[in-house]
Amino acid sequence: MSSRDERRRSHHGHSLAFIFYFCLSLTGFGFNHVATAPTAENTIEKRLVGGTTAAGPDSWPWQVSLQWRLDLGDFQRLIHLCGGALISPKWILTAGHCFRKYNKPEQWVARLAEYNLFEDDGTEISVNVKRLVTHPLFDSAAGYDIALAELAEPINVTPAKEFLGESSETFLDPESFIRPVHLPVNKSMDFQGKRNCFVTGWGETRSTASRRTLRQVGGDIWQTQDCKDKWTDRLNLQRQICFGNGVYGPCLGDSGGPLVCFGDGDAPERDASRGHVTNGEATHVTDGEATIVGVVSFGTQTCDKKGWPGVFTSVAYHVDWIKQYL
Repeated sequence: MSSRDERRRSHHGHSLAFIFYFCLSLTGFGFNHVATAPTAENTIEKRLVGGTTAAGPDSWPWQVSLQWRLDLGDFQRLIHLCGGALISPKWILTAGHCFRKYNKPEQWVARLAEYNLFEDDGTEISVNVKRLVTHPLFDSAAGYDIALAELAEPINVTPAKEFLGESSETFLDPESFIRPVHLPVNKSMDFQGKRNCFVTGWGETRSTASRRTLRQVGGDIWQTQDCKDKWTDRLNLQRQICFGNGVYGPCLGDSGGPLVCFGDGDAPERDASRGHVTNGEATHVTDGEATIVGVVSFGTQTCDKKGWPGVFTSVAYHVDWIKQYL
């Protein structure tokens, strides 16, 4: 590549980065807007804090990038603003605050089998959004930060199967691995203290790690009362759960993304090539009955305030509301 090409590519990357943060500031997306810890440090920079880069787009086959259409006439772009999870061939689960400002479905595009936001991976599928359904009690009380996006056309999905912890160089057919994540069976399911859980997304990293590619971080879910001791009246014991500790967890740009947990048969102690968790770092994992248990809602201002977890809307609590649309 010539030096001129390199300069052009560098300028293009910086322009997209500027646009991303500009859009976040306009929409109120990110942890700064949603919540600020009482003594949060005033630093800027970061994403999915801690963790590792996902092996490929098939690592998390339900992961969705919700992208907003930026249209400035001659300049048009799709800008990643929120994460989401495919929960049926036509529905995506995400956070209510993702649609606080931009609440028209035609403003949004869902990208599935996305991996590198700044490059064409050859696997991406773009689908227009037909309808947005934000919980009717959103913004009325803690724990209702949840929403659904209906796709304009259904996705062809494959039956659930195990994915070995191997990274593929080429992905010929994204529809061979895209599939929904399981919902909790009922409202009474309790995930407090659950191990082998993962949050995924393209959010800020608070490090030199690139936010271009999909990242993953593993760990345990907090006991909700311990989390409430931190967040006090910002946390509802039934409608929210907590994950992360400031060293690892979600950040700016991860809003609406999924927190999933695996069954006991896929515990972290097993073979590292099939899903090992160590201090927030996770390898490629299998789909041994992965269940979405939370949706990224808010956290501290800088995401790296040690000892402070990120807060997620409980999917189990809202599962009956979700299922009425499926």
